[in-house]
Amino acid sequence: MMSGEYGDFNDINYKELTLLEKLKKAWVNEKYAPNLLNYEDDIIKEVMEKIEEKESLCASAISNINLQFTANIYEMEIERLKYIIKCYLVLRVKKIDKFYTSILLQIENDEYDSYKLLSEFEINYCQKYKALMDGYLKNTLLNSIPKDYQKMDSNIINIPFLNTFVFCKPREDLGEFLVEDETIDFKKTSIYFLKYLPIKSLVEGGKMDLI
Repeated sequence: MMSGEYGDFNDINYKELTLLEKLKKAWVNEKYAPNLLNYEDDIIKEVMEKIEEKESLCASAISNINLQFTANIYEMEIERLKYIIKCYLVLRVKKIDKFYTSILLQIENDEYDSYKLLSEFEINYCQKYKALMDGYLKNTLLNSIPKDYQKMDSNIINIPFLNTFVFCKPREDLGEFLVEDETIDFKKTSIYFLKYLPIKSLVEGGKMDLI
């Protein structure tokens, strides 16, 4: 059993599996939610800290021939964490590209806290993407039509379709909820196939996972 400088191996594995499970849930929820979910800042920060810690341990272990196997394990864990983070962030950028107009409008109308919905990078990206798209449309389309029709309609926005059906699973027994005139007793051990909109607040509140 590994201990000492590199910590108790079982304890490390348990903590990392818990963190990995949180990260995977954030990724899967983002993948299957039709709208952009809140940015999981705490989870991402914790994972990035774990990656830095593992890279440091790996650098120390790789120079010791007796710890080569441990170093290889750390390298695999680092790559796995990086891969899931990349998938999670790429999914979010794709949604921002698709729904940037509605995202910015909701933030402007105080429907969402911008620093909960988006990371600092995503806020800047979203604003710059809108400026680029507005400039592109003006230069390639609006300038080629009569001036009377050149005004861009700010009411034209791309909105996520929230009534799509999803598979979902409660994280705990939630009790009875009214879902489209039907009372459902949400149990932790059950999986449900429902429209997303009625359970949107449960997903965003961390009480329900999409699968």
